[in-house]
Amino acid sequence: MTPFARTFRRVFVCALVISLISLIAWLLAVRHLPLQTNVLSLLPETERNPVAEQAVEHLASSVSDRVVVLIGANDASTAYTAAARFETLARASNAFAKVRAKVPPVDLAFLSNFYLPHRFALLTPGDRAELQSQLRRAASGSQSRMPATLASSPFSLTNPADDPFGWLDHWLTHLPFGQLRLLPDQGWLTARDRGKTWVLVLMQTQGSAFDTSVQQRVRRVFDQATSQIGDASSGVEILRSGAVFHAADARSQAEMELHRIGIVATLGIAALMLWAFRSGRLLVMGLATIAFGTLCAALTTLVFFGELHLLTLVFGAALIGETVDYAIQYFVGVGGLARDQAQRALPVIRPALRIALGTSVLGYAILGVVPFPALRQIAVFALAGLLSSYVFVVWALPAFLGPKVPQLRGAVIGLAQRWLLIWRGTLAGRRGVVVGIAIILACLPGWARLHTDDDVRHLISRDPSLVAQEQVISRITGIDGATQFWLVQADSEEALLRREEQLGARLDEATAREDAPISGWTGVSQFVPSMQRQLDDRALLGATYFDAPEALASEMIHAGFRPDFARQYAQAYHNEGETPPLRVDQWLAWPGSEPFRPLWMGSIAAQRDADTGAPGSDQFASLTRPSGLRDSAQAARLADGLPGVTYVDKATSISALFARYRVAAIQWFAAALVIVAMLLARRYGWRGAIATLLPTMLACAAVIATFGYLELPITLFVQMGLMLVLGVGVNYAIFLREGELRAGEDERQAAIAVAGTLMSAATTLLSFGLLAFSGMPSLQAFGLTLTIGIALSLLLAPYSLRFPELRQ
Repeated sequence: MTPFARTFRRVFVCALVISLISLIAWLLAVRHLPLQTNVLSLLPETERNPVAEQAVEHLASSVSDRVVVLIGANDASTAYTAAARFETLARASNAFAKVRAKVPPVDLAFLSNFYLPHRFALLTPGDRAELQSQLRRAASGSQSRMPATLASSPFSLTNPADDPFGWLDHWLTHLPFGQLRLLPDQGWLTARDRGKTWVLVLMQTQGSAFDTSVQQRVRRVFDQATSQIGDASSGVEILRSGAVFHAADARSQAEMELHRIGIVATLGIAALMLWAFRSGRLLVMGLATIAFGTLCAALTTLVFFGELHLLTLVFGAALIGETVDYAIQYFVGVGGLARDQAQRALPVIRPALRIALGTSVLGYAILGVVPFPALRQIAVFALAGLLSSYVFVVWALPAFLGPKVPQLRGAVIGLAQRWLLIWRGTLAGRRGVVVGIAIILACLPGWARLHTDDDVRHLISRDPSLVAQEQVISRITGIDGATQFWLVQADSEEALLRREEQLGARLDEATAREDAPISGWTGVSQFVPSMQRQLDDRALLGATYFDAPEALASEMIHAGFRPDFARQYAQAYHNEGETPPLRVDQWLAWPGSEPFRPLWMGSIAAQRDADTGAPGSDQFASLTRPSGLRDSAQAARLADGLPGVTYVDKATSISALFARYRVAAIQWFAAALVIVAMLLARRYGWRGAIATLLPTMLACAAVIATFGYLELPITLFVQMGLMLVLGVGVNYAIFLREGELRAGEDERQAAIAVAGTLMSAATTLLSFGLLAFSGMPSLQAFGLTLTIGIALSLLLAPYSLRFPELRQ
């Protein structure tokens, strides 16, 4: 390489790095491409019905910005005072778009006035059945036409003058408002639980719950509330629930692990390189390789996905040890050579780097095949990081070499010689066969103790204290955070309400049983019956009483009603006959519908026909949510046979998907094994390929057995980790074998190659070993699998030297 070419490459690389940094900063700051903490964004689509996926997002978005707070104290007045102080603090914080603490004075007419114009078209199932029975008895002449009961309850929601027989009152009290266990007191919504008075405060965040600035503002409010309002001596307690807290906790945990892994791994790699090479130049070049790979990985991920999840960044921090491997192998290969000699030696070193890159790329590429956004994003990040690091090493680093490349220290080479002598001797000849058989036999008890667990909660951990607070809030208030629901679809609003009524009839029947999987349900059809049901109920009242208004008035007068009122009420049915049935859009515009509006999805644009490509007709959809869910599987069966009704349980669906992928991963591993064997066979022959793969295969077997001995479950993430053990672990056998190929009979050069292999393994173990201590279950499974697998792959790597005569 001429001096001009060397200078050009240096300038170009520096300009490229500056450009990458500037572009990433622009994407994050100007284009506002986010660092994502929303776990839902990492979950795959699991529903065959695309509208079900829309429904999951619809429900999640409707509650993600909600914050529920309960403030409790032993004394009611203390609780009210604390709630008032919290309300003032929350309103002044600019963290919340809405704060609802005190409620207006209870106006029973607020509810009845909305439904009053439709009073003759709204009947509960019980009243409907009673009227039908009365109609049959009246037809046989065995009963008078007078209603059986009068509306005489002092707690009636309606005015007796408007609803003397209580039909509307029964219908109003049948609405699911009663599922909330709160009562108004002095303007506060309160509940008594275990000797404490609890006050409810509802809020909505000022912005997305997954926005960092929003999380910080909300946290400041609660930190202030805890210090200023929470008082252990008076028993004041503040409970909170909301996605913003889980998102903030996930972000905090991820950032902490990102810093810990990134800093410790980088410092460890720096110390190792300084000790091994005693060269600041090589250290800077190695760190530059890491930086370049990380920048390219982050930029590629942002371009592909439009966001970068913190989970990916934490895994990316653990990738540091692998990206620097290529630089270490290059430095070891050219150590002790002059600059020109080092540049000419690159073609000799490149085959080993290419094979190692190919196996690693294969392992991560299989992650990208899995239709799971979390694994795909990690795969894209890793592939971009590894490929760019390789290109940086073989194209950029030669331009930055000094006049002479520092060689490995003698102590490092001596350590490598002793290690190779011990392990090569241990694994040579029959002893190697005995060691292999012993490993397999030691694995058998561990394999027998294996069990699987595909729960989606292995993706990320949740703060136990937040979960406990949510459970207490749900118990006290009745505000249920369940994510399961029935999706109801039809081609019109009317058909949708009818289908939901069919579902509701089944659910009512189920809740009446002692072994009911649910205690109740909430749906739009409870608030707005279908037009057909309203017309049928009106006709039923007419046939039972109002078709003969004079006879009804006479019987009412005989029962003690004033004559003018009796005649006016008997005639009201006919006077209000022109009132159109209640519609969903009227209900949605009514303020009282606000807590239940997320149940209505309304018109949904249909997907294009899969065969013709023509657009389908629009669909209407709504959600029906269970309350007091006890058995999700039984609840799902309640909708069996109902057309247009789908039970959606995202967590269960994803867990089932994890199980399918985990089983399929065995086939993927076998396919990857065949591909890697073919790649190795092209260079080493089939016997040499098998010998090179043997260390990694034994390591994978031991990893699985270790999980059995530790009684840890085998999950999808463990299976994917094994895929990476195959892709990464085989590199050490390759490096060892290639080093001997280059060294020939020169034992010192062979030892130098071994030292490079040991250093590569050390850097990888350092970073992935830290990942094994992650608080995120998914990354912890990755880390533990990779740490054990890579360590054993390194120790058993001398197996690859069992057929030296077959080297090519």
